[in-house]
Amino acid sequence: MIIAGFSGIGKTTFCQKVENAVDFGCMSFKYSNFDKLLASGRPVESFKASLELDFIFGWEFSYLEAILEYHRQNPQDYLVIPSVARVLRCLGQAGVPYVLCYPETGARQEYLRRFKSRGNSPDFIDIFIGDWDNWMESLRKDSCGIHIEMKPHQYLLDLKDQIDRLAPLTSTLPPDPRSAAAPGAPI
Repeated sequence: MIIAGFSGIGKTTFCQKVENAVDFGCMSFKYSNFDKLLASGRPVESFKASLELDFIFGWEFSYLEAILEYHRQNPQDYLVIPSVARVLRCLGQAGVPYVLCYPETGARQEYLRRFKSRGNSPDFIDIFIGDWDNWMESLRKDSCGIHIEMKPHQYLLDLKDQIDRLAPLTSTLPPDPRSAAAPGAPI
């Protein structure tokens, strides 16, 4: 099952505590120097959205390919990804089901506290809190995922039973376009 989640909902903690849950972050796909910054020993949260990151244009396509490949090989795993609109659109267009988890609109101040307590940079906070209403509206408009709007003070781990009940709705994947079963099918 693919679980897409907004920043700060507890994706990493979910993956640390749930068997067969994989935190499939996008930073190494999105930035050419991510591994170098990671090797510096600085906490990841401190350089998310930093101007020192070197952006890779079109990164979403290699990330999408990696998601699909991993999911085909490990269909029993919870594959936890960030809620990147372009990636979610591509998953939807490819017929790949996912559960989309995000906070209710009124949780802005709670998420500001979460971001500050985990050490996110001011740039990160400006992007996610400064544009909060647009982020929430964009997530609500997603027409491909199965939505779970999170209540105040909920984390992804609190939703595990609810997510598990959705498993039958998210268990099918389209055939691999590189296989004989789907010649010429687009990714």
